[in-house]
Amino acid sequence: MAEERTAVTADSAAALELPTAAEYPGKLSDLARDYVAALRDDAERAVWSGESGNATALRITAGVDRLVRFIVEVESLRFAQRYARGTQQRCAVIAQGGYGRSDMSPWSDVDLLVVYPGRMSPYVETVTERLIQTLFDGQLQVGWAVRTLRDCLEQAAQDLTIKTTMFDSRLVAGAEEVGAQFAKEVQEVLVTRDAQGFIAAKSGELHERHARLGGSVFLLEPNVKEGEGGLRDLHTLLWIGRVTRGIASLDDLAPSELASDTEARELLGARDFLLRVRHALHALTRYKQDKLGFELQELRPGAAASLVLEPRASGYLRARLADGTPEEAERVTAALDALLGPVERPRYLLSRLVAPPDPGTGTLLRIAAGDRDALTVAWHGVPDDLGRRKERAEALARAWRRWLGPTELRFTQRDGPGREALAVAAAQEWSYDTQRRDVWV
Repeated sequence: MAEERTAVTADSAAALELPTAAEYPGKLSDLARDYVAALRDDAERAVWSGESGNATALRITAGVDRLVRFIVEVESLRFAQRYARGTQQRCAVIAQGGYGRSDMSPWSDVDLLVVYPGRMSPYVETVTERLIQTLFDGQLQVGWAVRTLRDCLEQAAQDLTIKTTMFDSRLVAGAEEVGAQFAKEVQEVLVTRDAQGFIAAKSGELHERHARLGGSVFLLEPNVKEGEGGLRDLHTLLWIGRVTRGIASLDDLAPSELASDTEARELLGARDFLLRVRHALHALTRYKQDKLGFELQELRPGAAASLVLEPRASGYLRARLADGTPEEAERVTAALDALLGPVERPRYLLSRLVAPPDPGTGTLLRIAAGDRDALTVAWHGVPDDLGRRKERAEALARAWRRWLGPTELRFTQRDGPGREALAVAAAQEWSYDTQRRDVWV
């Protein structure tokens, strides 16, 4: 894993470069917003290219690390330029939780702990405030705390969640000596004391969580993080191994004799598979989604092939799945509604050439003669099932051109033309009406 981490970090650094902190005069919020968008695009490409789950997690983690360090460096330099004693003040920025474990998915939270010695100083207050605000502006969800080392130990003694979070901590930016002292105290005070009490508490959490989320590994809509057999079970194994054998990662299971070589390989393979699924869920939904719901599962080939279109005498077009479950029928209905109904906020739009309202005789003659300039443009939303991935949206556009005529596919989330088309689409009037019937007679 260490070699993979080095390779991925180097690759990501080449793909997502940041300017030198001393030479950056601009707004950090604008830079962070563009950087995070590029980082997620990079991660999404890696997901769909078949990269291992672990490699993608390391790719994302390394990218967030670089951004956090850059923000801290820029704000530290700016503070030092304004205040003579700025360089004498110190703090350590610690990654915690999934971020600390390097288990990041594209839309994972970023959990940070800012540790400082002595009293709160203007430097610590300023750097922390600017760091958190800039990450939020960059569209990252941030959880954070600002504490002294004594505060950390006292709160960890009272709260099992805080204690467990600190087990997964690592220094990202700031004063190395403060980070080293924090790591030493976590190991000597938190990890080694009352191991049996910690094991009993985490085991109780595990059983309660399993019962709450279904108590089975055979669920049709599993939660790949919190469900039975999910990533959280591996985290629990890691935490218990930390207090009993001192292991720092799942790579240490076999050397510490907590698992055989075969068992360790199987666990690491399972972790990688679960990470790949979780990365894909995040990429498809573009938010922190850990449940593999029916709406994110593929239609069965038999159901997709059973689509029947039947014109009705009333003017309606009946579309039905001859061999579809209710869930599959609902997804098809939602897709038709999105394509033919009023446009809300799809990721992609498709254009369609239509006659203008109340065209005159001259305009009709021009249209009949093939003059496209006489037509106006209407926009249709690409259904979410297809719009979550660029490749699927492009496949829909190709099918549209083959069967319906010319079209243009536009991405609506960032570029100017896409947003302009979305504004036009939201204002246009619609004459289509879709209805769902569970039983046709």
